[in-house]
Amino acid sequence: MESNTRESNPTGPERAPLKLPVISWLAYNGLAVPLLIGGMHTARFFDEKARAGIEGRRHLWARLDARAQSLQGCVWFHASSAGEYEQARPMIRALREKLGPSVPTLLTVFSPSGHGHASNHPETDAIEYLPFDSFPAAERILAKLKPRALVFVRYDCWPNLVWSAKRRDVPLLLLGASLHERSQRLNGTARSFFEGVYRQIDAIGAIDESHAQRFRSAFQVPTERVRVTGDSRVDQVVARHEAAADAPIPKALAENGWRYLIVGSSWPADERVYLDAACSTVMAHDDWGMIIAPHEPTLAHLEALENTIAAKGLQAVRLSDLFDMRTGARRDGADDQGRQRVILVDGVGLLAALYRAGTVAYVGGGFTTGVHSVLEPAVCGLPVLFGPRHVNAVEAGLLIERGGGRAVETTQEFRDEFDGLIDDEPHRTRAGERARALVQEQAGATERNVDLLLRYVGKGDAQA
Repeated sequence: MESNTRESNPTGPERAPLKLPVISWLAYNGLAVPLLIGGMHTARFFDEKARAGIEGRRHLWARLDARAQSLQGCVWFHASSAGEYEQARPMIRALREKLGPSVPTLLTVFSPSGHGHASNHPETDAIEYLPFDSFPAAERILAKLKPRALVFVRYDCWPNLVWSAKRRDVPLLLLGASLHERSQRLNGTARSFFEGVYRQIDAIGAIDESHAQRFRSAFQVPTERVRVTGDSRVDQVVARHEAAADAPIPKALAENGWRYLIVGSSWPADERVYLDAACSTVMAHDDWGMIIAPHEPTLAHLEALENTIAAKGLQAVRLSDLFDMRTGARRDGADDQGRQRVILVDGVGLLAALYRAGTVAYVGGGFTTGVHSVLEPAVCGLPVLFGPRHVNAVEAGLLIERGGGRAVETTQEFRDEFDGLIDDEPHRTRAGERARALVQEQAGATERNVDLLLRYVGKGDAQA
């Protein structure tokens, strides 16, 4: 059973009709929401992140009350965690440049990691936790803020917030939208439920056509409401890549005669898979070396890597022994090519630039919490290998689809893929070109997403 009280907004772009799925609303509020909130409060006794999320929401309503007047009529962005916030950041900056300070902006996040990251890199007038998604909470926050638009980033659309915003005629957008082919949202009852959420959204800007088509076919979102606008994170990656063009350390390494496997954000679980095969392959090829950037370059991790690499017949040197990490100047003895064959990166903030010195990349995290950024090596034109846990990284799946990357689960799979890239230069070149092309075709996504948002956001009065 559905209610249908409004077909469109005649003064603006075509809007999604109000069709609230009553059965889903009752099931969600009668069962799912109590379980979610109760589970979070129970988990705080055992899980540090859950505890931080509960504590972060303490006095939330008092903080919102204090800022409600200054935030009324805001453009409200919601990003689940740090990764989604990175997608939102360039869009928020571009929107503020276009609208000026008279239109306030708000960011809400769900996770403590997202809140911490956003607080350290603020782009909006206010940053807050999202209240748990009960119907009273959704009604209460919308009544306080009267936002002129609500923008969800990537996928984190909370049903009560969507349904309440729709009832209040607040424009709803999902930007940088992704829907992986193995998403749990596509299965059984979940698919039917989320259809009642996504069909309320006025405009969906998907990261590419395959994801756009899944929104259209799986959730029956009308074609005119779904378009490809791209992933705005790409613009930040491209900007960092261009800024590193003259960085002295990667420039020196790229000119020293070695072809490098660049290992980014390496975890011990990754090392158990790639390290033995990588060492043996490098030893068998006189012109190949490795640069390994541990995810946590602690002294203990660096020493463990040095010992493991030495046991396999190679000697590792730390990057800071070759270069002054502040100026990039070579240290005495850094011209000895033998000292540059296996390098351990013992600093942070260098990895994106170091990919410029590479020929093939392996990105870590795919055996632990999820693969880290594959866009940074891809923009450099490197074929990218990574572990099997990559559902969190949509771009990793796209690299697989386009032939610019491969997932490996075992040491033998890594050996086969890495050896194939070394031995078949045309294959390696094609894979690198496909990886770079994926990034290049996404460039400009920030402008496309903001242009779509501006169709629904004006400088006029706040929504009633």
